[in-house]
Amino acid sequence: MKGRTAITVLILAMAALIGTVVAANETPVVPQEFSGTVTINGNPAPAGTVIEAFIDGTSYGKLATESTGVYGGVEIDDDRLVVKGGGDVIGKTITFTVNGNKAAKTAVFSPGELGNIDLSVQAGGGTTPGGSTGSGSSGSGGRDPSSPREVFPDVRTPASPDVGTTPLTTTSTGTVDRDAAVVSSDRIATLSVPEGTTARTSEGTPLTSISIRPASPAEVPAATGETGFVAAGYTYICEPASATFNPAITLTFAIPPEVWAKEDISTLTVKWYNPKTGAWEDLETTVDREKKTVSARVSHFSTFALFVEARAPASGDVTPTTTATPAPDGEETPAIPWTIMGIVIIGAGIVVGGYLWKKKQN
Repeated sequence: MKGRTAITVLILAMAALIGTVVAANETPVVPQEFSGTVTINGNPAPAGTVIEAFIDGTSYGKLATESTGVYGGVEIDDDRLVVKGGGDVIGKTITFTVNGNKAAKTAVFSPGELGNIDLSVQAGGGTTPGGSTGSGSSGSGGRDPSSPREVFPDVRTPASPDVGTTPLTTTSTGTVDRDAAVVSSDRIATLSVPEGTTARTSEGTPLTSISIRPASPAEVPAATGETGFVAAGYTYICEPASATFNPAITLTFAIPPEVWAKEDISTLTVKWYNPKTGAWEDLETTVDREKKTVSARVSHFSTFALFVEARAPASGDVTPTTTATPAPDGEETPAIPWTIMGIVIIGAGIVVGGYLWKKKQN
């Protein structure tokens, strides 16, 4: 009886230890990252501008800009605004401040996502998430009216294209009466709208602004049904969705020289994603070898991407294999941690040893 009791205690202890190891190996909440444009009093914010993210009045991330008018970026080594929160703030609203002034735009904390938010503030106004204001008595936590007010440099709005979003000046019928252009935050994709274009929303009303931004990995539709072509890594979302243009406007991709040298440029093509058919469809594409650009005519807004012809594997290429077992939902089943496997093996040895010892005693 004593031998059986000892074995039971060992089994319970082993189970408790395994539970502790599993809890210690739980995946932590990954941060959410943001990039975009930033303006103060309608002008591009100077380098050194401080952007801060708050959730329920508590700061969860801060960034000082390195370039005029933008923060963050889409490259892997870009210094984006990183919001680090735990599981208790998932789904909560993120508010932003620019040099202490509250921005109108907000976001929802979604761990692991790359967000693109254009921030705009009026210097010296608005309420910060902590409850203070840009003006008022020092006793209330704001700026003393008698103290010098922080003045930002008068930075001229750069020549077109604007970054991220640009307004359109249109007539009552939607005819654009001034050339306009907007470039994505990574400076790759540019939309050009010439004077005389009829620009309307999906409801047929005059279009007042347009925007373009890099799509996050989660926003890139799968290339279902594509044969012979693969995505070249440049995908952009143009908004407002389903806006129309007559005649068509121009979407231009400025390809970095190092990428241009690697790709077979004669096979580059621009496609748009058709949500009704769930497929990527070709656009008439123009390649400018001298300027290293790829352009297409766009008559309506959607998600656009650059594709390149798939290359057949060389005879010496080896197709990599994986030993991961697919889970029922299509995700890979993670390998059992070696720590847990070791505990299980040791525990099994103890149980078997105890059983043999008891049998010998009998």
